Amino acid sequence: MSGTRSISKKIRARCPHCNNALDLSDMGTELFRRMIDELDKHGRVEAEGFGTFRIANMPAHKVANFGRDEIVVPARKVIRFKASIHAKEKINRSRGENDKENNNR
Repeated sequence: MSGTRSISKKIRARCPHCNNALDLSDMGTELFRRMIDELDKHGRVEAEGFGTFRIANMPAHKVANFGRDEIVVPARKVIRFKASIHAKEKINRSRGENDKENNNR
């Protein structure tokens, strides 16, 4: 089970003195709002042990329109994410364990 409610219950279990009104959806909204503000100001946000978000400039380019005229996509900025080595290792380690379980069935 994943989602903000289950994560919130786990946090409350580990932190009994924390406020019972802890709402992860509000925390998540605020976290991402602040991340976007930082990206806008500095072009890069690093979450230690998780990864790095950065702004990349996409140049204008032409794309095919299913046999019709080409469409010009204007230049824009996009957000790129690169996972940390720690996060990649943890995900792949747990994935390997799941693959072993599935192969033994």
